[in-house]
Amino acid sequence: PGVFAISANNRADSTKMEDHPFDHPIRDIEAFISNAIEIFKAGRPSIPWVIRQALNASNSYDDAVTYLAETKLITSTFYIVSGVNPGEGCVLALTKDDLYGKYSLDADNGVWYLVQTNYDRDQ
Repeated sequence: PGVFAISANNRADSTKMEDHPFDHPIRDIEAFISNAIEIFKAGRPSIPWVIRQALNASNSYDDAVTYLAETKLITSTFYIVSGVNPGEGCVLALTKDDLYGKYSLDADNGVWYLVQTNYDRDQ
């Protein structure tokens, strides 16, 4: 308590979006089936489980960011992590397997806040 906070948001998978619009029911079913396979076959944790583990096991903002950035997932996601000290704030964009991007607060260079939608910054 009192060290960091985590929020998670859906990260749109651009390869699937080409096949189906974002709000298409087929896309939702495909995503559900894909996530279930990843949980059972690959033994990957769900997003809420990863957040719970980070909250339970991390003693600092940096520990939490490292854990979240390195844990393989069932689906792509954005984590928004905030700390209690100046400069502690970032958005982690992750694929199922890797860190796609990390965007951090940097007041010295004019980055006072971060805004994240469900789409990557480079698209």
